[in-house]
Amino acid sequence: MQYTERFYELSKEVMALDGVIHYDMIYLDCDDIKHELSKLATSLGQSVHEKLAATHRAENSRYRYCMAVL
Repeated sequence: MQYTERFYELSKEVMALDGVIHYDMIYLDCDDIKHELSKLATSLGQSVHEKLAATHRAENSRYRYCMAVL
């Protein structure tokens, strides 16, 4: 669970960053990149969470089968 929480935290951190950065001669607009990175971090967190849930379901199913056999 700590991995999924970390991805959600990263998503929040990315969204908290400034969307526009001003340099002496350059105006850099990072909103699109920021939103995409946030979406990817959230998506990755969900994927890890779903994979863990599937693994736990399969393991629980095996335990139930073993208990039924006993």
